[in-house]
Amino acid sequence: MLDKYNWELGKISSQKFNQNIQKICKLAGFTEEIKNTSYIGSKKVVEIKQRWQMVASHTARRTFITIAAEKMMPDHIIMSITGIRDPKTLKKYKKVNKDSIMESAFDVFD
Repeated sequence: MLDKYNWELGKISSQKFNQNIQKICKLAGFTEEIKNTSYIGSKKVVEIKQRWQMVASHTARRTFITIAAEKMMPDHIIMSITGIRDPKTLKKYKKVNKDSIMESAFDVFD
């Protein structure tokens, strides 16, 4: 497909992108139920949604940053790829799981 368009794909809005990625996730079977808690003022709102309904372009960005950091990609490279300019912003995106922390510790002290 990329060769067909000479590696220059058209741009779409983030709203359209999110709608399309949700359709793909639904077809792929991401249908487990997730409890989504939010607050409107001081009122707590709990909704049950399927996983595909919660996927958006931001999900991919956060996932890329987390995996790249776990694979020891330098922060300045991650920031260059994602267009993030402030290290504080990058830090908000990184979500390190306990398995990665333990694996790193074993690598260092084994």
